[in-house]
Amino acid sequence: YPNMTLDASGNPVVIWSTGGSSTTATTGMAMARWDGASWVTMTPPTVTTTTASDVQLTLDRSSGNLIAHWVAVQAFPPTIYMQRWNGTTWQDLGGSSTGSGMAGLTTATGISYNRAVAVDNAGKIYFTSNGVVLEWDGSQWNTLRTGGPSYSTIVIDSSNRPVLGFA
Repeated sequence: YPNMTLDASGNPVVIWSTGGSSTTATTGMAMARWDGASWVTMTPPTVTTTTASDVQLTLDRSSGNLIAHWVAVQAFPPTIYMQRWNGTTWQDLGGSSTGSGMAGLTTATGISYNRAVAVDNAGKIYFTSNGVVLEWDGSQWNTLRTGGPSYSTIVIDSSNRPVLGFA
């Protein structure tokens, strides 16, 4: 499935897994952005695992850079990975795209397929999955909430505060 966001100039950027389905993993990703006249191929995140599916993008409005997060489904529970584009290359954020990914950054349990990412005006990245909330402060991940309901989402409000919603 493709996922799309707008870049800092308001142009669409699309990312997708290069094959597979919602139940089978793939071995990579592809990306393209609209430059106002045509679609331009972009370098996708580096897949450090054997698979990548359910790829999603979030724009960091403070820097204009993109954040990609995806599912590796080679085992259950699936592993969530994340990388940030710095304008030149995709970067790991304190272990977010290696080993056990986002689940390895906290002692909280429950990180699974369901996830959401939001970025505040200062560039802090907030990640949630099944009520677990992690915050990237620019140098490390901090656990803000250790769990809750099965489905959670996160947004940044007009006062630049993270707001967690769940069902």
